[in-house]
Amino acid sequence: MYHEFRSDTKRAGWVFTYTGKDLLRSAQSKRTHYAVAESSARQAVADLMLDKSIPASDKRIEEARKAVETNGSIHEQLVVWCHEFIRHPEREYFLALGDVVFFGITDSEE
Repeated sequence: MYHEFRSDTKRAGWVFTYTGKDLLRSAQSKRTHYAVAESSARQAVADLMLDKSIPASDKRIEEARKAVETNGSIHEQLVVWCHEFIRHPEREYFLALGDVVFFGITDSEE
């Protein structure tokens, strides 16, 4: 058990190799998810702004705007990644553990 919690483990630095073709479906799914989330957040901002009983300085408006920015930014990245994965299906991409988790590559294996 002691060895599990030591900071000098090598797995934190592991790199996982996937081709564009391997990543495309996950990236497309994520792209759709973030497009819907961005659209929903934009609608929330609009709904809040149209409600005259809610002041423009209400924290819900700021939270909804942040959701637009966050989801929009990730969606934009995914649009580019999908484009590149289609352009270069055989190219190898080197992913860190966080990237593998982000793309949900192992989700179907659980």
